[in-house]
Amino acid sequence: MPETQRRVLEALAPLSPEALAKVETELPRVVARIAEAHSATATAEITTGYPSVVNDQATTERALEALRPVFGGRVVTAPHPTMGAEDFSYVAQHVPATMLMLLASPPGLDEAPAPNHSPHAVFDDAVLGDQAAALALLAAQTLTAHARGGAS
Repeated sequence: MPETQRRVLEALAPLSPEALAKVETELPRVVARIAEAHSATATAEITTGYPSVVNDQATTERALEALRPVFGGRVVTAPHPTMGAEDFSYVAQHVPATMLMLLASPPGLDEAPAPNHSPHAVFDDAVLGDQAAALALLAAQTLTAHARGGAS
């Protein structure tokens, strides 16, 4: 049998540095053992990119408390973590931070054929006023808290 090399690429988005450390320790071992069971050899090479954004719980709760009275039922939280890997994740590693997402698809539009990063995505610019208001409200809340000596 000729010597062959297979390359498998997969994206991993661990939710913590501890989870990443476990993947870096365990994945090469598991890959090698699976290959060994099939009389083959294999290695795992892990290259890290942006870390996952992990919202600060207290900052997130304050943001939701500020936004709900203004935006009501339109303020929702994701039922599970999302895997946004952004440069913002580096900021969130050093200061309490919350990444907000603005849904900007026109009502009733199925996003599946043209998701956010698709060149065919469709956005409803009517939501930009709400976004500006939300950001201004959160900025005022943060500045007021700092002026009073409170948390960000």
